[in-house]
Amino acid sequence: MKPTISDLKAGLFVTDDGSVACDAINALNKHAKKGNHKAKTVLAEYAETGRIPWMRTHACSCLAGTMMPADVEFSEVFERGLSDELTRYWSILGYITIRGRGAYEALMKIAADESIPIEHRAHAIKRLSSFSKRRFDRQLPSDPGQWGASDLRLAELAAWAQAYRSGLC
Repeated sequence: MKPTISDLKAGLFVTDDGSVACDAINALNKHAKKGNHKAKTVLAEYAETGRIPWMRTHACSCLAGTMMPADVEFSEVFERGLSDELTRYWSILGYITIRGRGAYEALMKIAADESIPIEHRAHAIKRLSSFSKRRFDRQLPSDPGQWGASDLRLAELAAWAQAYRSGLC
């Protein structure tokens, strides 16, 4: 008999074994991809409070991949994740998927913040590029983890941000 969402949650939140946690998260992700709200909720809870740091990241990535603009109740999970080093990268994707243009300011702030790892800043720019239909990522590797500081095009992003805030685009 396959474990229920409740069984998966119970096992996930007590284990210190990364393999067990990964299996539970992957099973929950299968349910979440089918639109199971309870599975999404468990992934969100683990992304924020799970015991195993790298599995929190995995849970956030799985959750972000299942988001749709209508999943507004998860917006706060991703908004909080923007300030969490472990979940920031995937929270960027989840947040902009749900909030759309409403996420631009937060992502522009991340992109400009030199205290944030380049990979996270690059991912924010990549998502802004995709959602705004601007080409901030032109001729760069598709993986923002391969971008360098000189690839961030911050002056171009700042000019666009100013025009965006002024309602010119």
